[in-house]
Amino acid sequence: MRDEQGQDRALDDMAVTYRSTAQAQRIERTLSGAGIVFASGVSAKGRGTLYGSEDVAKIVSMHSSKGLEFGLVLIPSLGDVPEKGEDEADEARLLYVAITRVIDRLVMTYREPSSFTRKIQDSICSVRQHLDEMDSQKVAG
Repeated sequence: MRDEQGQDRALDDMAVTYRSTAQAQRIERTLSGAGIVFASGVSAKGRGTLYGSEDVAKIVSMHSSKGLEFGLVLIPSLGDVPEKGEDEADEARLLYVAITRVIDRLVMTYREPSSFTRKIQDSICSVRQHLDEMDSQKVAG
């Protein structure tokens, strides 16, 4: 986030999405420790400050992010998705909502792999391979 600020991206154009309240609280502690000002939707009081005029990063749930757009979206702890006991298809749709909030740059992180992190990595590798093949064809053609 600091790098993005250094490239003139306003904090107001940055969002960190969360899946659970515990995850949101970890994000709040991390941003506070880094001295990054934020508005968090984890509490009713916080939701009221999300869309004020201050230049603050947004901490929004994957559910409540629908319809919003940000230049930078961070999705931490992707390895926690899908949540145990939740329908994988519903979790995939929810992750899709979070991923599609981004306009410019998406950053996803995880500590432990999950079925979703493996699928995303496989998809990225497949797209990279396809792009490399297209580039090779342009050079040869």
